[in-house]
Amino acid sequence: MGRSRKSIRRCRKTGRFPLQGLPPTSRPTPFLQPEPGLGRRLAPFGKIAPPSMAQGPSFFLVIPAYRESRRLPHFLPHLAQTLIESFPSARIQVVDDGSGTEEQAETARLIGSLQKKFPNLLEPLLLPHNLGKGGAILAAWDKNPGLDYLAFVDADGAISPEEVCRLASLLPPSGSERALFASRIRMLGRKIERKSLRHYAGRLFATCIGGLLDSEVYDSQCGLKFIPTTVYSRIRPWLEGRRFAFDLELLATLRHIGCPIEEVPIHWHDVAGSKVSLGRDSIRMLRSAWSIRHARQTWPSLNS
Repeated sequence: MGRSRKSIRRCRKTGRFPLQGLPPTSRPTPFLQPEPGLGRRLAPFGKIAPPSMAQGPSFFLVIPAYRESRRLPHFLPHLAQTLIESFPSARIQVVDDGSGTEEQAETARLIGSLQKKFPNLLEPLLLPHNLGKGGAILAAWDKNPGLDYLAFVDADGAISPEEVCRLASLLPPSGSERALFASRIRMLGRKIERKSLRHYAGRLFATCIGGLLDSEVYDSQCGLKFIPTTVYSRIRPWLEGRRFAFDLELLATLRHIGCPIEEVPIHWHDVAGSKVSLGRDSIRMLRSAWSIRHARQTWPSLNS
């Protein structure tokens, strides 16, 4: 018994824990991987995985942007730096969604200056006309440079680069058909800085969406999602890029083919300058959800 206690004290002092011969409470907690199946779950707390663990599947991260020349300079350099340290194979592309000549020129100048330092930044995709969030994302995803996962994150910086990396560190190995959705869940260990009105309106919206699309998703609209490239090729024919309702469209198509989805709670803070109108756009998205519900009836059955 004496030798055992001395061994445990020695392990705690050196930080090295053998997995055998120790009481369960003395063993290190293994790095958690997503469990299969649909539903919310807790992600590992603390910092993102170190580079040696985080260099897993590659992913193509798209940032849809409409008149974001003021907010992008605060978010994009930090994101590029954080990703290149932990996920050097990842690629980032900003899609300017028809913001106009001056805005697009400013965005192009910003990215051009950053590309000298960050090789993970691709040339911006400058759309001549506004297609909405969904259309902008699809325009880039259709030109995927051959990476394992497709992803998007909102341009406002409400989700920090560290949180983007933390979710990316949970991606299943290449070849596993499972999607990851970030989720703004108020809980211990997760900080959500959001106006109360928007929070409660969001809960009401989620309840309505759950009924319309037969989904148990907690937060369909959180602006960070990862899907496998192999899955995208299967659902692409049904994706229309329904502007701010694109998240709902993505959710419905993934559910239709039986792709497992994991919701991961994140830290999130509200950023001024949102272009989403709580009243007007919520009504539009509910109409889109109703339209998606009916469109599903025309999608081919998996058994056919």
